[in-house]
Amino acid sequence: MDRELRVTEGGYDLAELKYSYDTPTSGKVRIKINRIYDLGDDMKSTYPLYEFESYFSHKALTSIAELKAFDKEFLKEQADFSSHLANSLEYIYEPLEYRYVIAQRDVVGIARIKADFNENLKEMQFLSGRHQKEDMSLPSNSFETNRSLLNRLCEEYLNCYGADFTRIGW
Repeated sequence: MDRELRVTEGGYDLAELKYSYDTPTSGKVRIKINRIYDLGDDMKSTYPLYEFESYFSHKALTSIAELKAFDKEFLKEQADFSSHLANSLEYIYEPLEYRYVIAQRDVVGIARIKADFNENLKEMQFLSGRHQKEDMSLPSNSFETNRSLLNRLCEEYLNCYGADFTRIGW
């Protein structure tokens, strides 16, 4: 369910939302809202209006269509964005890659998660910091949160209960 949404109008970025789930129904989101400035002579520019983090929660969602509808409704609630709703907006979910350091007392390893929200695909590749025999891949889908996928790796395969997961580049 972790995902990034970019909203454009006429090719110009209006908003960016980066969702990071703690549970299957809640987490935090980084929101960046831009303003489009008309320079005249069919020239436009964007500039950042504001950027902040917020917490969210929703009922259990069971389809990509429901998640996309939630994203649109959530975005409508943001200040300074409702004026753009009458315009033709494009909602873009691009394939992403996340990296996490998994640690207990020492580094257990690094997990790389490749996700394609539109295709409902997610795959984690784990590189062990302890021994290469622990290197592995785990398939998943867009409805499993990154945190639950990492927990599954630790609990079912690596015996690293209670490990810390630090996202690189968040």
